[in-house]
Amino acid sequence: MSLLDALIWGHELETVSSQLSPSSPSSPSSPARIPTELQLRSSPSSWNDLSDGYECRANAALKAIREIAAPEGLIVWLGTHSPLLYGRLNRDLPNKISRAWNAHVPHEEFDALCFDWVETFRRAAEVYKLARDARKLGKSP
Repeated sequence: MSLLDALIWGHELETVSSQLSPSSPSSPSSPARIPTELQLRSSPSSWNDLSDGYECRANAALKAIREIAAPEGLIVWLGTHSPLLYGRLNRDLPNKISRAWNAHVPHEEFDALCFDWVETFRRAAEVYKLARDARKLGKSP
C-alpha cells in the first residue's frame, strides 16, 4: 500500500506489511512519540527528536492528514477543477517523499516534504470547501 492509498482510502499503514513501504526501517514505531497535529502545524523541525526514522515521520504526516476535515469527494473534485493541486498532492509530493525515503535524505529534508504534503492537503480541503460553498450560494466556482 502506498502513502497515497492510505490517504485516499483511510487505511492504517501500521496494519500493512513493512515490505510494501520503501526502505522501511526495522525499528518498531512508538505511537506515544508521534507528534500531534498541533506540532505538525508549528514546525517540521519539531520532528527531529524522533528515533523511528522515516516510517514514523510518514505516519505522523498521514495521521495529520486524516485529522483534517476534508469533505467527501475532495480528490475527485481536485482532479477535475484543480489539476495542478491534484498533481502536487497525489503525484508530486508522494513521489518526492518516496524518493527521499529511499535515498535516506537527512530527516530535516524528509520532514519538510511531509510537512508540505500535510499543508497542501489542508489547502486543498479549504479550496474545495470554498468552491462548494460558493456553488451553494449560486456563485460560480
